[in-house]
Amino acid sequence: ESRDSLKNIENSENRSSYRKLMTIRSQNALKFSEKTSLYRKINGTSRSKGIVNIWSCPCASGEEPYSIAIILDNLKKQIPEFPQFKIIASDIDKDAINKAHIGLYNENVMQEISRFNEGNYFIITENRFGNRYLINEDVKRYVEFIEEDITNGHKKTKKYDIIFCRYLLIYISREARNNFLDIIEKQLNPGGLLILGKTETLFNSNNTLKLIDSRNHIYLKIN
Repeated sequence: ESRDSLKNIENSENRSSYRKLMTIRSQNALKFSEKTSLYRKINGTSRSKGIVNIWSCPCASGEEPYSIAIILDNLKKQIPEFPQFKIIASDIDKDAINKAHIGLYNENVMQEISRFNEGNYFIITENRFGNRYLINEDVKRYVEFIEEDITNGHKKTKKYDIIFCRYLLIYISREARNNFLDIIEKQLNPGGLLILGKTETLFNSNNTLKLIDSRNHIYLKIN
């Protein structure tokens, strides 16, 4: 996969190939992980709210939104005043969304977050290929999955306090990127956070999104 091949797909009418390539990109980029400083920042931003609305896009086969749900639920159990939260997760690929609904993952995907199972967040089964992890229903209730092309718009009208958009912007055309940033601006509440991937930046091209954490690539929407 090269940037040139992606650009050619974007400029062609072969949307099926483009959809598959975008899904491969997002699946490769998104792993279960804990970013302690990032989640502390989320907690600090959200303390005054009764419920925090979160959007994960693209969500691939559910790794990112489920990891967010597990980590935030774990914090919620430790911090009495931690707010309620709801996660909307979008991806362009139907097969990825179907896999996300099932919530069954291999050991290599789960290794970074497996210690959180003290909270019984998943059921571990074993086969000849190693352990498999099935996300439990308590975690699933935090997440709603949507199949959609997020570069063309978002099906939800609600506004979000936090948007995770990791490893998408660097792989789409400038036009698609600008369109999607317009969507982000409309969907993100003033004072809300946009979290990009470690290799992504807005290059100061946006006046309403201010970089507040260069290490974790977190932007704040200003009024």
